[in-house]
Amino acid sequence: MQRDWDAQGLSDRVSEVNLADLRDVRVQLAGDDSQIELRLGAQEHGTRLTKALDTLDKLRQTPRGPFISYLDLNQGKRVIVGLVSGGRTVSDETEAGSDNASDSASAVARQGLNPASERNKKDKGPVARNQARADPKRR
Repeated sequence: MQRDWDAQGLSDRVSEVNLADLRDVRVQLAGDDSQIELRLGAQEHGTRLTKALDTLDKLRQTPRGPFISYLDLNQGKRVIVGLVSGGRTVSDETEAGSDNASDSASAVARQGLNPASERNKKDKGPVARNQARADPKRR
């Protein structure tokens, strides 16, 4: 991997490579991107690293750029972008080569909301009714 990445000029952006699970090779980036992890999977590490860095460079220019925590390329063609906001992580999927991912996760990240808790707010009605039925004192 190192020789391949050296030849492509990618090694300078890599701080560490985690080979604990060869089916899930992970790379910690260096420099300004040191908080970002790349999940490259089991094969095509050079191609996936290049794709991840290209995607990261494009996304860094968007409002979600500062919130990026990881890029997951385990599936090969699809890039999953993990965003962090307020101690919470949300995932955002984008097709490889496309620089516009769904806006829902980035909106959630900018607002500091947890998407699961937002879904639960909508579901409170039936849950509250069911709890009231279970607790006769609430009637």
